[in-house]
Parts: sequence; structure tokens; C-alpha cells
Amino acid sequence: MATRVLEFLTHRDLLALSRCSRTLQSSCAGSLSSTASSAGAVSLSGLERLLVESKVEENAVFRHVDLTSSAVSVAQLARLTSDAFPYRAVAESLTLQFCKELKNYHLAMLRWLPNLRHVDIGGCHGLTDKAITHILDACPNLTSIRLYWCPQLTDDAMLAIARSQQAPRMQSINLSGVRHISNAAVAALAKACPNVHTLDLTRVEALATEGMTAIGKHMPLLRDLRMYACAELTNAGLEAIARGCPLLQAIDITGAKLISDEAVVALARHCPQLNWLSTMWCVSLGTEFVTRGLAVHARRLEWLSVHGNTKLTDAHLEALGRTCAQLRMLDVHGCSGIQDRSLERMRRVFPNFGGFVEL
Repeated sequence: MATRVLEFLTHRDLLALSRCSRTLQSSCAGSLSSTASSAGAVSLSGLERLLVESKVEENAVFRHVDLTSSAVSVAQLARLTSDAFPYRAVAESLTLQFCKELKNYHLAMLRWLPNLRHVDIGGCHGLTDKAITHILDACPNLTSIRLYWCPQLTDDAMLAIARSQQAPRMQSINLSGVRHISNAAVAALAKACPNVHTLDLTRVEALATEGMTAIGKHMPLLRDLRMYACAELTNAGLEAIARGCPLLQAIDITGAKLISDEAVVALARHCPQLNWLSTMWCVSLGTEFVTRGLAVHARRLEWLSVHGNTKLTDAHLEALGRTCAQLRMLDVHGCSGIQDRSLERMRRVFPNFGGFVEL
């Protein structure tokens, strides 16, 4: 109820309330973040006014600044990062995704936000490799970077990250939609960033054995790996990841046309924490990845997509249910061999079943 009331308050009201108690402060911080991220709701000049008007002693409100879709000018960013704003040293996370006017040189000003650990420039199509150089120069404490759908980035940007002082401390790297980087660049990143636990390589079209093997060899702490729509993934590469990344909890290999049963069996065998798996449209898979892999080893599996696998039958789900008692969500779209999809049957096979994944 309190959250619904907060939705109707102005930014000034939210800031005033956030001074009253720690509980309200937490709620107000979320409301400020959500309104600031609405397209056109808060520009940088608007946030500037909030900072000036605020007397918040506990300045956690400004640790995570979300300016998604905001209009950005060099003058505004210069004011936001100037000494006049007492909260600039507090900011740990800055989201600038889909800021269409953002230019490479704007990012040099991030040096005035000295404690930034996460920077998100997703969907900023005008940015080039120079933007990454500016971020790395400006943010010595960086541990997370999101470069989603920045199509102009090349191997030079990846090598800049790999050679940076931040590389050994990086924990999360999102390269989803950075289509034209090479397999060698992925390998260089993997070798330089051994502490990464979250890696998104969605639609990195060149990704194949070299890059995958480097991930398996050099990223032992990896927990979440997304390789959606990477058509050239190989069995050798996936088996290297399975052997080298024992903490893996989630992996997406949607559309990996070359992956066969043995590689997924290796994942199930070597990654006992696995709880999320998508094999959607992995057209070379048969049924043994279930009978010899998931149904034997994947005791923690909670979410599974076998979308498009016409070889699986009701009997394979029964086998899966004998081990995967924690399964909650299942995607069997296009699985013509699975006939009985009644909720009654699914809840009998999988005691914690919550429903089918919707398209």
C-alpha cells in the first residue's frame, strides 16, 4: 500500500519523506529510480535540481543513478559531476542506456564520479571504442560494465578492457548484441578477467571453440553465462566450459545448431549448481542429454527450455521428474512428442511445478 501511495508523490515529496526513516528511505529510493528511468521523466538538469534541493543525510538514494533515455548534454553532465554536488562521491552505479545524444567525450567526465563500480551504456548506438577508453580512464573502481547493443564497438574496445587495470577485478560483463567482435577478442577478455561471475555474449556471432575454451580455462567463478543466438558454439567449447566452470548456475545456448547430447551431459555432470538451462532450437540434440545428463545429475534444475526438440516424449519428462524435483518452469513449445501437458500431470511429475514458459 505504501508503495502505491509513493507512486503519486513528486520528487520533492519523495526526498522529504526519505529523511524520515530508513524504511521510507529505501522505498523512496526505489521510487526515485523508477521515475528517473522513465523516458523523458527526468533529464540530467532535473536530477541536478534534485541534488540541490535535497538535504538527505543518508544519501543512499543517489548510489544508483538511472538516467535511461534522458537527454544528455555536455554542459549538464559537467554540472552533475562538479564539486557543487555533495552526492557525486556516493554514486556507485550509473545507467545511461538509450541516451541517444550521448557522445564518446561525455564519458570522460565520469572521472568526477570517483566511486563508480557499474556503468551501463546499453543501446547508445553512437558510441565507439573511444567511449570504452574514456570509461576505463575515468572509473578506476569499475567492476561491472554493460555494453548491450552498442553495434559500433570492435575488438579494440575488448582489448582495452582486457589490458586495463580493472580487468582482474571485473565481475560482470554484458556484450549482448556487440555482434562483430572476434573469437580472439573474447578469449583475450576471458584470460584477463578471472573473477567474472556474469558474462553475456548474446549474438556474438564469431563465438566458437577458441573463445569458449578460454572461458572454461580462465573464468572458474562464472555463475551466469548467456550465449543466445551464437550459432557456431561447439561441443569441444561447451565441454571446456563445463569442466572449468563448476559454479555455473545458468547457461543459455539457444540456437546452438552444432551442440549435441554429449556436451550437455558434460554440463549436467560437472556443474552441480545448474538451475537454469535453455537448449531452445539446439537442433542437433537428441534425447540422451536428458536421460544420461539432466535426469541423472541436474538435481537443482528449476527452469528448463527444450523448445523445438521433437524427439522428446512423455517418458523423458517422467525420467526428468525422478531427479529434477525442484523444476518450476518448463518450455516445451514445439515438442510434438510430448502429448500430456496437463497441469495435473506436470504437478505429479514435478512437485514444485509453477507453469509453462510463455512465448
